Amino acid sequence: MEQIKKYRKTSKRIPKEERKVQILRSVLPVFAKKGLRGCTTKELAEATGVSEALIYKHFPSKEILFDSIESFCLTTTKANIGILESLEESTESLVRCIYFPMYTVLQNEMVQNEMDDHHLHRMVVHSLLGDGEFADDFLNNTYSIWQDKVEACIEAAREAGDITVPHKSKSIFPWLVQHLVSCYAYKHLPEKKLVDYGIDDTEDLVDEFTLFALRGIGLSQSAIDRYYHPGEFLRLR
Repeated sequence: MEQIKKYRKTSKRIPKEERKVQILRSVLPVFAKKGLRGCTTKELAEATGVSEALIYKHFPSKEILFDSIESFCLTTTKANIGILESLEESTESLVRCIYFPMYTVLQNEMVQNEMDDHHLHRMVVHSLLGDGEFADDFLNNTYSIWQDKVEACIEAAREAGDITVPHKSKSIFPWLVQHLVSCYAYKHLPEKKLVDYGIDDTEDLVDEFTLFALRGIGLSQSAIDRYYHPGEFLRLR
């Protein structure tokens, strides 16, 4: 109660949009732990240090608050995808498109600053165990543009002679990359370490994941040597 009173005394100085962001950041761990149906507005209010009435002032329902979390979380992800979307279709762009999902997920830089990627991954898992709506929205909002770009770049790499192995489906490889990084993310949700990759340096792990995917796509080693330059990729972000 004292915490709520203290917040009320100072909240007048906080702009509306900033206050909404504060609420979203505070309730995200609750939704991540319990899901939409598993938490109450009382628990959400306690997490934010404000009254339920104030939450409803900015977010008319728990469902709207939950939906706002998705848009809030994906700001950085969409920005990264926007960078990839602007690339021309080529072998070099294919390498970049495979590297960045690996980097953002393994380095926990998928969502906004001052947020924990694990919360978003937990929300996706809750969704998969339920109606799947949040997971579906998440994929549609982040994956479709990237998928189209990867497919186009695979075709460009094939035309350039950098991929010579036959593919039965041009759509399967973007999905396999998505499955690979998602599996990594979900296995790192528990506090207990479930998998020991034998690599302590995350950047080295990003390299191994990326190279595994590129070789799986069928990219030649000469093309990998020519275009895979992680340090340069990061400078151009």
